[in-house]
Amino acid sequence: MRLRITKGAIQHYLAEMYLTIRKPDSAFYWADKVVSAKEYYKLITARYGVNMSKPGVPFMDMFYEGNENYNQGNTEALWVWQYSLKTLGGGQNFTRRYYTSRLSDWVIPGKNGELPGTRALQDTYERGGRGRSRQAMTKWALDLYEPQDDRATNYAIRKFFILNDATANAPYPADKPPKGYVFGDTIWFNWDKEITTTHSQEPNWPFSRKCEGTDPDYVGGSEQYNDLIYLRLAETYLLKAEAEFLLGRPGDAANTINAVRSRSNASNVGAGEISIDFILDERSRELVMEENRRWTLLRTGKWLERVQLHNKNGGQLTAARDTIFPIPQVVIDANLTKPMTQNPGWE
Repeated sequence: MRLRITKGAIQHYLAEMYLTIRKPDSAFYWADKVVSAKEYYKLITARYGVNMSKPGVPFMDMFYEGNENYNQGNTEALWVWQYSLKTLGGGQNFTRRYYTSRLSDWVIPGKNGELPGTRALQDTYERGGRGRSRQAMTKWALDLYEPQDDRATNYAIRKFFILNDATANAPYPADKPPKGYVFGDTIWFNWDKEITTTHSQEPNWPFSRKCEGTDPDYVGGSEQYNDLIYLRLAETYLLKAEAEFLLGRPGDAANTINAVRSRSNASNVGAGEISIDFILDERSRELVMEENRRWTLLRTGKWLERVQLHNKNGGQLTAARDTIFPIPQVVIDANLTKPMTQNPGWE
């Protein structure tokens, strides 16, 4: 028997489709079907699974290898992509490589700024493996959280490392403390300055830890083999809140959003604070690195505005034409009997 997509995932995408075509009543109906099916799906509000005895926060437990699937305790799982290490047909993905900073390339000056610095940090399984940082969170996204929000802790967004000796890094080599540092010292990342076109190669930039994973026998490799959460219940909550707001029910929308916020110790919000922009902000806080952000911003009519406002790495170069892509010339040329018009702005 082949595995099939879950009923909850189908209902979720029906809700998103109805939001796209401006039918919030139907969107609410389908999103609420998922949110109300508490015999199947629930937000993770307590620690569980493989790292339960270690320090952490409930929000991050579902992203640890061995915790991702519904049958492993992840009651938020609507759709999880399956991979398997050293198994015929098991497959692999490269999410971690694209999102994790180039920590092993980070040349860290001495404690008093002494140069040359030291490539101090070793790649280990606990650190998720070697990253290449093809994509990164913006400074705006990093600064969007309240201080007490679990989604902004070092468990969720890597902001610092502890220099480890060989025992703490075992079975991998010890870190190499820069001048003036000793094992046990904290090495902080730095996001004081915006990522821009001239300030983009920063190995000490924070990154989401939702995708950490690697082959423990080859931590420097590109691939990862842990299962990947593609869709989860918290996003359905945020679709439901969006539908409630569009239906003129901001109080209900606030209550729905607060269910998501409270499990991460974020403060509750009131009806007067709810807007499409707030909902998009909350989606960033909750779903950074998970959602297809471009699609979300396009369907809400906010893509150009928010890219220009928040993305300092080329965002000011975007224009209205960029909300759609050009039609490839080969496709235009293939229409032999009737001319095909290029999309506006790409003529």
